[in-house]
Amino acid sequence: MNIVMYSIVLYFLKKTTVSLKSKQYNVSKVAVMVGFNDPLYFSRCFKKQFGISPSQF
Repeated sequence: MNIVMYSIVLYFLKKTTVSLKSKQYNVSKVAVMVGFNDPLYFSRCFKKQFGISPSQF
């Protein structure tokens, strides 16, 4: 992944933290809201970036 793609993914991952903290949406819904088509891939990226799964956040 090049630096531009990494920056974009990081931006969207950071945006998801607000929705996940509010518990207003489930992980799958949050993933789709920010453009991830695969919730499992979203979860893997999230865990790699933040060290915990989105459901634990």
